[in-house]
Amino acid sequence: MDAVLRFLAENEPLVYILLGLAALFAGRQLWRAWLEWQGAIFGLEREIAMQRVVRGAAQLGLVVILFLSEFVVASFVVPSSDALSVLATPTADILFTPSPAVSGEVPAAPALPGETGCTPNQIEITEPVNGAKVNGLVTLTGTADVPNFGFYKFEMSPLGVEQWTTILAGRTPIRDGELGRWDTSTLLPGDYALRLMVTDAAGQALQPCTITLRVGGETP
Repeated sequence: MDAVLRFLAENEPLVYILLGLAALFAGRQLWRAWLEWQGAIFGLEREIAMQRVVRGAAQLGLVVILFLSEFVVASFVVPSSDALSVLATPTADILFTPSPAVSGEVPAAPALPGETGCTPNQIEITEPVNGAKVNGLVTLTGTADVPNFGFYKFEMSPLGVEQWTTILAGRTPIRDGELGRWDTSTLLPGDYALRLMVTDAAGQALQPCTITLRVGGETP
C-alpha cells in the first residue's frame, strides 16, 4: 500500500493528466446524453436517455473523487507518513553516540569549520551559532520554511564521521523561532556537526544547513 501511495505522489503530474483526459471523456458523454434527453419525445426514449445522463454524471463524479484523492495523497498523506517515520525514531537511536573503537572519545578538531548550505529565511540555524560550546539541553532556533513544505529534521554526527543520527523532527513550518530542543548530556565531549534538513511535500530533500558545535566543557 505504501508503494502505491508513493507512486501516486511521485507521479502526480501524470496522474492529473490522465484524470483530466478521463474528465473530458466523461463530460462529453454526459453532454451528449443530456442533449439526447432534451430532444427525446417518447416516454421510453426519454427514460433511456435519462439513464445515460445518470451514467455520465456518475462517471464524471468518480473522476472528480479520484482527482481529490490524488491531491490528498500527494499533498498530505505521503508527506505526513514521511514525517511520522522520522518522529518515530526509537529513543535508543536518538541517544546513540558512535565513538571510535581505539580512543573511546569523539575526535576533536583544533578549529571548527564554518556553516555550509544554509539559505536565509528558508533553511537556517540561528541559535546556537556555528562554533559555539554547548552543554545539557540546547534550544535550537532558526527557520524551516520553504515553498511546498513537507517536514524538517535535525541530524548530528561526530565531526569528521559520516554517521548521522536523527535527534528531532517537526511537521510545521517555522520562521525565526524555536525548532526543538536537543539533549547533549548523553554525548561524549568533542566536536559535532549539526544539520537542519527540510523535505518538501513531494518528498524531495533540500540542501541541509550544517554547523559545527563543541559539546562539553564550559559554555561561553
